[in-house]
Amino acid sequence: MTQFTIWHDNDINLAHWVKRNTILSKYKSNVFYQRLFPPTNRSQFPKMPREIQQLLYLDKHDIIITCIESGAHIPIITLEFMTHTPQSQHTKQRFCRIVSSAEHRVPCAFIIPEKKLSGGQIYKCTTDIFYAFQKLMDIHKVPVFGYFWPDENGNLKHSRRHPSAPREEGQIVILG
Repeated sequence: MTQFTIWHDNDINLAHWVKRNTILSKYKSNVFYQRLFPPTNRSQFPKMPREIQQLLYLDKHDIIITCIESGAHIPIITLEFMTHTPQSQHTKQRFCRIVSSAEHRVPCAFIIPEKKLSGGQIYKCTTDIFYAFQKLMDIHKVPVFGYFWPDENGNLKHSRRHPSAPREEGQIVILG
């Protein structure tokens, strides 16, 4: 039977949300969880599979899902979850993770706020990130998906069961 690993950036809560809200929920006991370690962690990084190490050369992803085949961890998709205001610089700070995925021919999904209230002001997502997604797809021929984190008047809606994850509504339902 097929086995999967959800590699997470020290947020097991988010990893459980991913399992619960994707096709992985059908695999019950064949989904495992592992923590990601950055290259600077000289004791743990070398213990991770080479396929994972390669994806982390620019930065550490929030989630990497792998399928285990013949002992190898084959990356299926990487997921990025951003709760910062969606101004251009905040989305670009995570862009290197998306580049790493695309360069290694691994699809990526980026979940960002369409708008967010912060300090009494609503910040809206700029379109330059979607232009960058398109360019990456043109160059590397791999899908890069953008989804908006559900909000109400700029206040992000979080999952009741998994507070570090988005509420399961709107575009987020498409992930499943």
